[in-house]
Amino acid sequence: LGSKWHGLSQLCRLTSDPIITRHQHQQAEQANEKQTVMRIILPLTFLGIASATTLVDTAGKVVRSAEVVSAGNGVVAKIGGSTGEISCEVKQNCAIISTCGASITGKGPYQRGAAASAAASVAGAIICEVKDATSLAESASGKSLSSIFGGKLFLDAAAADKTLLLITVEGDDVDEKALMKDVEGIFEASAAAAGVQTRLKDLYSVEIYAVSDYADTAKVQARAAEGALSSPVENVGMALSKAYGKIFAAPTALVGAELPSVTTAMLLCDDSYASIYRSARAKLMPWKGRVERGLLVDKFGTQASSLLEKTMSSYDVDTVSAAGTPAAEYRLNVRAKLEARVEDAIRTLFESQIINLEKSTLKKFNASLLKQKNNKNEIDFDDNAAAKRSAAFAFDTAAQDLEVPSLSLRRAQFSQIIASKLDDALTNFAESNSAKMKDMMQIQKNSKKSKPSQRSLDYSLGLVAMIRPDGFGNLQGFAGYDIGPHKMIVGFHNDADAPETINQFGGIRPPLLRVQPKLNLDIEL
Repeated sequence: LGSKWHGLSQLCRLTSDPIITRHQHQQAEQANEKQTVMRIILPLTFLGIASATTLVDTAGKVVRSAEVVSAGNGVVAKIGGSTGEISCEVKQNCAIISTCGASITGKGPYQRGAAASAAASVAGAIICEVKDATSLAESASGKSLSSIFGGKLFLDAAAADKTLLLITVEGDDVDEKALMKDVEGIFEASAAAAGVQTRLKDLYSVEIYAVSDYADTAKVQARAAEGALSSPVENVGMALSKAYGKIFAAPTALVGAELPSVTTAMLLCDDSYASIYRSARAKLMPWKGRVERGLLVDKFGTQASSLLEKTMSSYDVDTVSAAGTPAAEYRLNVRAKLEARVEDAIRTLFESQIINLEKSTLKKFNASLLKQKNNKNEIDFDDNAAAKRSAAFAFDTAAQDLEVPSLSLRRAQFSQIIASKLDDALTNFAESNSAKMKDMMQIQKNSKKSKPSQRSLDYSLGLVAMIRPDGFGNLQGFAGYDIGPHKMIVGFHNDADAPETINQFGGIRPPLLRVQPKLNLDIEL
């Protein structure tokens, strides 16, 4: 009996079975005197000592000529070991697909877990070996599970029948509760990457086994064969070939791109980016609405700098757990994307407000020049120069509140531009439409002839109304209507936010509507 078992053990070492280890064979050899030949040979027959059919070779290429037909008793996928191919054998009408799990490094189909994912996708029961249950998310076994879950979600996230997932841990004792929590965490990360709202218990029936000897291994395999009955496959080779082709082309974020812990950290960065940008956008949108109305944002430079600093600080705090991990580079890339997006919005608002400020400054400057024209139609150059200096100073003061030093958004170059535009406006003022209009009104006034003097008493009524909404004086107009000797004039000027207007009213805003009735008496003696 001892010599027969020795031959069988040597043959067992030549197989690609990832479940029976050298340690287990040694235990079996030590106990061979207490076991019968029948008890040894029958489980090994199920395990498949016979030659297996290669479905995917070591280079990751599908063997097109491979055809494994199942009699309808289901498929078992065994994930683990070091076999660098996907092979299949049929024993007792049950197809057993064997392949290695994922590795921590490497981007090949076997290293990233595509092979394990394809094998598991066609199986009704999965046996997945876990070497280290204390740090599953950081191990190759965890990466294998992540690839299996990702492939399942990618191919068919709404499968009606649950797949039996048997997780085996070497040793006599295992913390099933902690291990189950880790497995659920890996599945949640895969579901988040796939963008689906699916729970682990909806797709898998998970059972955890501690494997320390051959009897434990046989128990696991018997349970897998029982659970595989719910998923009969007529042609295993064809089914796996189709699944492998789809999973091989699946997004790497779903099938084995990174360790589960890295994937979780990357998803954390994405979630933080989305939530923090929404908060920043809630602040930016009211500013944008005010700027589009031609107004300025009060203390824009200070508020923008504070918003940018708070945004980046919040992201750094939320994603600090990803620092120092393989996801650190991804964290920095997302941070740069968030920073660039907020900075672009601030720059756009700064440039738009500079344009608004230039328009209002030039309009007020032209109005001051028009006001200074005397009755003799002459231009006082000293007064005009003073008006130019005043306008330039007002622009520089307002632009100072818009500066964002951290983004190199300063007023210096724009102050030079407005000075040049004020010079042009002063030079071309005499030929402007407003100056010509005032000249015509002066000529008409001087050309009026006095009526003959006679005793008379005439009266007329007048109504003057002024509407002054929010703004800095970039829109002004008047409308008049005469009814015989009676007159009505309505003016509109959006200068309620202008500092000079507020100063005229003692530091308060002017009323929106101001109405002034007038009684005109014309007495000639």
